[in-house]
Amino acid sequence: MSQRLLARPFRVLILLQSAYKTHRDALRGAARYARLNGAWSCGIFEGREDESWQNDVDPNLFDGAIIAESARYADLPGRLAIPTIFIDPWKARAEQFGDWSRKNFFSFVWCDNAEIAKRGAEYLFRRGYRHYAFINAERAELWSEERERHFCDWLRERGWKCSVYRTDLQKPGSHYDNLSLWLRELPKPIGVMAATDAVGRLAVDAARELGIKIPNELGIIGVDNDELLCESTNPFLSSVENNIAQTIFQAADRLDQQMKGQVENGEIFYYRPKRIVERGSTRGISTEDELVLRALEIVKLNIDKPFGVEELAQKLDVSRRTLELRFRSSLGRAVSELIRAERLEKARAMLLETNYSVSEIARKCGFRNQNYLATSFRRHFNVTPAQFRKKRNETGDVL
Repeated sequence: MSQRLLARPFRVLILLQSAYKTHRDALRGAARYARLNGAWSCGIFEGREDESWQNDVDPNLFDGAIIAESARYADLPGRLAIPTIFIDPWKARAEQFGDWSRKNFFSFVWCDNAEIAKRGAEYLFRRGYRHYAFINAERAELWSEERERHFCDWLRERGWKCSVYRTDLQKPGSHYDNLSLWLRELPKPIGVMAATDAVGRLAVDAARELGIKIPNELGIIGVDNDELLCESTNPFLSSVENNIAQTIFQAADRLDQQMKGQVENGEIFYYRPKRIVERGSTRGISTEDELVLRALEIVKLNIDKPFGVEELAQKLDVSRRTLELRFRSSLGRAVSELIRAERLEKARAMLLETNYSVSEIARKCGFRNQNYLATSFRRHFNVTPAQFRKKRNETGDVL
């Protein structure tokens, strides 16, 4: 059976706001798909005041669409009769979308906020902080509240308390002033996750003005890895980077199949954390104990050697018991736990960023053999190194 030949490229309407890093990455994923696989002609709009498409263009004259949530396009879902990918159309605004739930030709791309929050919490926990807090977006947003809930739940399940900052519109003073007051009163040292990089940048600026030492007294991590924001703070802001570009690439393939008539229904996709981009706002450890800091330095310098706690204590010229007590007092963790966590994080980074074999990674990270790495990795990340790398190669998703 011969395939139908195309007489023209598919016209795809793309409505994204480039001011947002997530939208820019989504556009990058769609553009990459169009370049490599799709016979697409894209009409890209941002919803700015000077754009006239809303009055001059009928969206249904396109063959497909990719639309990120915005009040400017809120009436579109009820009018669209073409295959469409919606990015993060939150339920809190569902009434603006008309009866879109019955349109089975729509696809949805959602952020897995639970995984984003858990990755941030786990990372700060590994940094050794003894107190934790979360800063919500300035406006009440469902996605921000989801991140807060899962961040705090992950920590509370492990016996840690979590402070939360939410904007109080009834409280006098600016958002910045109120955030500053809240940061000043927090117990120290503390690990803080911000709902976005923009919120994190504000918190770093406020903390520096207060004279709070970053990262020893306050470590902070944002979300999205917006380089322009993260690298305009002092120190630079660490961030959870997501894999929306890869996810949109997958969703675009479904859209292309729909426009070709190969499939009818849309799908649901999730974008998840890709990696932690560590910068100065968390790089270090939250203690002023010189022995503990020196121990961590030696661990990092010798991560490729299969040493244990006894050898580390000998190198520091202290007894094993002294070292264990200082770690417990300063970080609330065992020395062996920190060594293992450093090895696993190094192995995870190598699986993500290199093509080294698992056995070579085990050697470079100080594990006795490949099997010991696989057992430890699975216990910590709930997946084997081979499965982790396979998932990365197939979808760009990482844990």
